[in-house]
Amino acid sequence: MRLQEPSYQQLEPLINDLATVFQPFLDRPYVLFGHSMGALIAYELACYLQKKNLPSPKHLIVSGFRAPHLPNPKPPIHSLPTEQFVEEIAKMNGTPQEILENSEYLELFLPSLRADFQLCETYTYQKKEPLRAPITAFAGTQDPAVTVKMISEWKQHTTNHFKLIRFAGDHFFIHYHEEAIVREIGKIIKGV
Repeated sequence: MRLQEPSYQQLEPLINDLATVFQPFLDRPYVLFGHSMGALIAYELACYLQKKNLPSPKHLIVSGFRAPHLPNPKPPIHSLPTEQFVEEIAKMNGTPQEILENSEYLELFLPSLRADFQLCETYTYQKKEPLRAPITAFAGTQDPAVTVKMISEWKQHTTNHFKLIRFAGDHFFIHYHEEAIVREIGKIIKGV
């Protein structure tokens, strides 16, 4: 329903808008979770709230994204010609084949996909105070783009405890281990 809205291509305006939307709900304990690009967004939002002395998350759960201080090991794809961009997206196994094979769907979804990749690929880490919240990181053991080692580096971004949980699978391991992941998130929420 929101495909007609302009997509965020840079992280800072997105974080500012999210913080504004979240503010009325910060009067209760909460946990932030994000997979892939969502992990980066959740982290930056948590940092922003902490820096502004607003109630911070009780726990940050990141999944399938390298620690933010690490450089992106892959060349950017957001500005590739359409055919090459679609080929690269297809290699990731995260976009349904029905979309990739349908020109009308592609025309509808490509601007958003490009914007998402641009947001991540142009992200530059700025050194920040580590989070006071604990961090739990989920990693796919066969993720070709984001290694377990890259995920384990999230430990540098908290002064609290850090836990790494590995799941068999590639970048989209969350689709194959939904129940186990929901169970882990449930345990974290119960402990808040």
